[in-house]
Amino acid sequence: MVEYKTGFDIIDWNQLVELYYQVDGVIGLGKKRDKERIIKSFRTSYKIVTAWESGKIVGAGRMISDGY
Repeated sequence: MVEYKTGFDIIDWNQLVELYYQVDGVIGLGKKRDKERIIKSFRTSYKIVTAWESGKIVGAGRMISDGY
């Protein structure tokens, strides 16, 4: 069963980087395994959500905003 979570504190950044490596997410940063820029992209997002199954991150999304 997939569980959805919000917030940064629960993210396992290494798992997220590996997930993005597999799907070439975050504008190509996944294939570069650019962990610092992936973290920055999430931390500067308006909202984030992650999907978990059996303790493993299986999906993630982020919402950006211009403030309006």
